[in-house]
Formats: sequence, C-alpha cells, structure tokens
Amino acid sequence: MNRKKSNRISLFSSNEAGYRRATRVMRMVLELHKLGYQGLRIVTGISGSGFYWRCAVTYASNIDENYNYTGKGNYKFNKFLNNKLVARYSSAQDNRYFGWKDASEDNARQLAVKFKKRFPEILTRSKFKDHKYTGWLAETIGYAEKEDFPIFYDSNEQSYVGGSVTYFSAGLPPKQKIIIKKLMNENDVVQAVSEYLIQQGFKVKSATTQQTGIDIQGIKSNEQWIIEAKGETSSEKSSKRYGKIMTKSQHYSQVSTCMFKIMQELKKSSSNKKTNLGMAFPKNKIFLELVDSIYPSIKKVGIKVLWVNKDSTIEIKK
Repeated sequence: MNRKKSNRISLFSSNEAGYRRATRVMRMVLELHKLGYQGLRIVTGISGSGFYWRCAVTYASNIDENYNYTGKGNYKFNKFLNNKLVARYSSAQDNRYFGWKDASEDNARQLAVKFKKRFPEILTRSKFKDHKYTGWLAETIGYAEKEDFPIFYDSNEQSYVGGSVTYFSAGLPPKQKIIIKKLMNENDVVQAVSEYLIQQGFKVKSATTQQTGIDIQGIKSNEQWIIEAKGETSSEKSSKRYGKIMTKSQHYSQVSTCMFKIMQELKKSSSNKKTNLGMAFPKNKIFLELVDSIYPSIKKVGIKVLWVNKDSTIEIKK
C-alpha cells in the first residue's frame, strides 16, 4: 500500500495532540542531528493493539543496515535489552516522553537537551555526519506534520521495509552509514564489556584509565564478575601510541599486567557469590596469539578471556 504524497505546505499544527507529540519526538531527533549526532536513528511501528504509534531512538550500528524488521513484538536491535542504548516512546505515553515525568510542557529543543543528558551512551555512538539520513528525516517530519507518519512494522509482525510495501511517504531511509572504531583503547573495552554484563542482568561498576581499582565488577544475586581490561591503543592523547596500534612487546606487557592483577583478585577472593574472574582484550591477531600461548594455564585456574570485536560485541573464549 503506497500513500499518495501531498505537496501542500503544512501551515498549522495538527489538531490531534497525539500527532503533535509524535512529531515532536522526531523533531527532537532532528535537533540532535543539527548538533552533529547524525548517527541517531528512529525505528517506528504500530503496537500490537493497532492503536499506538511507537518510536525507538538508537544509534546506527544497533540496527540492521537495511532496517529489516525481524522481531516479535519489538524491532530487532543488536542491544535491545539495554535501556541505555535504546530510548522508547509510545503515543500511549501521551506527553510523558520516554517515560519522563518532567517533560510534559517541553518543545522539541527542550526534549533534545534532556535526551542529551539522559542518553549519553546513545549520543556517543552517534557522533558522525550522515547528511543523507538527516535529509530523509527532515522530509519524513514534513509528512508527519500532515499526519502522515512513518511505519516500519505493523501489529501483525509484518515488515514494511525491504519489500513491495512502503508505508511512509518519504520512502525508505538511505542505506545505513555505520562507523566502527578501528582501534580500541582500554576505556572502549571496559564500556563494551560493561554493556554486555548489563544485558545479562548484572549491576556494573567500572573504572576508566583515570581511576584505580577493578576495571569492571558485575553483581547479580549469587554471582559476580571481576574483570581486568586492556586496549590495543592508548587512551591518552599525549601518548605517542594514541590512535596507533601498540607494538607486540606492548601487547605482551598488557597481557602480563592483566594477568598479575587478576591473579591478585583470585588470591583475595572470599565472596559467598559465585565469582567469575576474567581478562578482556580487543580481538586482534597479536592478543589472540599471546593468549593462545598461555590459555591452558589460564583455564586451569578458572580465569576466563573475553574478546571484544570491532562492533563491540563480546565473545567468551572456550
């Protein structure tokens, strides 16, 4: 079903409060695009009841590059369960945008200010230019002002993207522009592993390279993780290795330091909780070779190795 596009200019806001609020959410995203966060994406659809319009806001690499809907009741995000990485609005919330109780009178720019403060993890991953998507978003908002809203999926789990059905007048969004960081420093590794643990239901405490103590500690009921992390490049802009991959001898030093610290934790561990001790590294050729050379010994003492892929997904070495 293709809608007939309207060429008229919208002179007034909709008389329907629900339409105005839904449009306001998309305008908020456009305001953030103006600030340079053009990696922000919207994924919209209809609730199971068919009565409510939904809009999830996340970053580009968190969704399928072609926007294909493959979910069951929810769009399939790579990190959907993490509330810090996907912000959800439903018209059922009325003016309680994203569940906020202090934004009922806010305009799009005021919502953008709150979103920037409350979803820093999403914005951090969205800081790059993508003029094609921003243009598509602006056009889509233009149609929304005429009560013509984008819908990626319907209440019957049917995708409106990638097939013969197009249910939004601006047409399909442009193909994703996804930025994947080439080199990861220690802070990147800590962040990726922390997000992984949060998705597994752990409450996480983490430290940056500017702080002391355990890099990552995750606690859940009768289980905990204690993890030391290292990167493949320096996080210090003043360092000669900043933005450059470390040498093999520096990788060796990273693994050695990580092993020493985690062995100290093994010695003093006396918690009643089941304790998982781990080391986390970027999954590159040098770290793989170094870890493989000592892995039988690591495995004997119960230390786990967590690999961080370029897209920030996690693998636990078996």
